[in-house]
Amino acid sequence: MINIPASKGVLKRQLIKYHHKLSHHNRVHIIAHHLVKKLDNLNLLPEHNRCVDIGSGDMKLVSIIDSIKPHWNWRCLDIHPARGEGGQWDRYEFFNGRNIPYGDKHFDISLLADVLHHAEDIPALLQEAKRVSRYIVIKDHFEYGFYSNTMLKAMDIFGNWAYDVKVPGKYFTRKSFAELCQRTGLEVVDMEIGMDLYQHLPVLNAILKSDWHFTAVLKSK
Repeated sequence: MINIPASKGVLKRQLIKYHHKLSHHNRVHIIAHHLVKKLDNLNLLPEHNRCVDIGSGDMKLVSIIDSIKPHWNWRCLDIHPARGEGGQWDRYEFFNGRNIPYGDKHFDISLLADVLHHAEDIPALLQEAKRVSRYIVIKDHFEYGFYSNTMLKAMDIFGNWAYDVKVPGKYFTRKSFAELCQRTGLEVVDMEIGMDLYQHLPVLNAILKSDWHFTAVLKSK
């Protein structure tokens, strides 16, 4: 059952329900399995490690990863107050979107899944993730021009407007992301471009290109 705050208006409540039914559940399953496989293949981490999901939303992504890798110890951070108590909410923490409330290198992994492009200060948030973790795992978007930018914004509105998440005017390009990593002193350990998230929706799969999605694993230089 979806936990939708009562404060949401009728339109936003319906949009959240439709988004979950149409794409959210399938999308997070694909991303979770993709990220676990990638980290396993890179063989960078111990069996037991500490991880933080920055911008965790409903924590569905972490709950799926947790079912695959139960020895990974997760904390979940987001800018919204907790919507419950006990259970999965025991690992949830509110934060201000800028300062991660942990010490240097407290975590093995910081995860930013479709979050970084929403940040008010992208370099500052990335620097904080770098400070608190050994590796940073990013899932985000590349744009290639007007069409990809327009469609990514449309999908962002569909997926995030009802949650009061700011939709950006632009997304990363391959060049701008490389420059961001250089500016923040991060080395790209692994980069993979392409992810099929909508094979269960043939029309969307035809108009939304897989190379708009990328995953990257970063570490301090």
